[in-house]
Amino acid sequence: MGSYISYFFGQFNKTDKKENSIDQIKDIFKQYGGGSIDLTLGNDGIGILVINNPEKRNAMSGKMMAQLCDAVTVLEKWKDGRGLLIHGAGLGFCSGGDLDFIRSSTNQTLGSNMSLILTDALNRLKALPIVSLAYVHGFGAIGGGSEIAMAADLRIMSPGSRIGFVHGKMGLTPAWGGAGRLIEAVGREQALELLLSGRLVSSEDARDIGLAQKCGDLNCAESYLRSLCVFAPQIIGAIKSALVGDEGKVFVSLFGGVENQKALAAKIKHKD
Repeated sequence: MGSYISYFFGQFNKTDKKENSIDQIKDIFKQYGGGSIDLTLGNDGIGILVINNPEKRNAMSGKMMAQLCDAVTVLEKWKDGRGLLIHGAGLGFCSGGDLDFIRSSTNQTLGSNMSLILTDALNRLKALPIVSLAYVHGFGAIGGGSEIAMAADLRIMSPGSRIGFVHGKMGLTPAWGGAGRLIEAVGREQALELLLSGRLVSSEDARDIGLAQKCGDLNCAESYLRSLCVFAPQIIGAIKSALVGDEGKVFVSLFGGVENQKALAAKIKHKD
């Protein structure tokens, strides 16, 4: 462990840049820890991303942090994508950062670089032009795991699972963009209460306060995601853009386009 950390900081000391680039950080992080981020792109436009480190409750090693960045890059280039299901391997979603990695040094360089690459990866995940859904199951999404879950557009939790923003209990705060996304989901007052208490929120309570859309099993999560991925990729991406940008501009870009013309020709009746 010590030799790795000496190498880790030695590599960053070789550069005179004020901030290390994400590529630099990824190259070094890939050399540490086990587990994997497994991404499968389906021919039907539905991708599956698995947080795979069950021996450590799917904790994110340095290697997995780098792989998550790479997986998001692949998804950004996926022209036929409509949806993404995110879940953990084995008995739960994700327990946060690998504590062996985090305990390895109290030097703030490690914290800074973890924050930099994970915030970038999760910001880009949230901005993907596809519908992303986190299936939180088993022991749930804890600490950094809750931040990954919040980076998805939507969440379904299995009965008995929990989501916990326990960062304060570790003497820390969220660092991967989770606090801002928590506010978006439940409002400032509720977010403050969750962060200050560090309590583990049950699947039922999470649904009631807006942290999750539904309670159900993996089949429920897959069916729900597919029900939201019936439109063409272009339309799904445009709808997501309209939620955060100029609705009129997005509308005009689609008006008279291929999908619009198909719908007009089909004379769709809005019965449901």
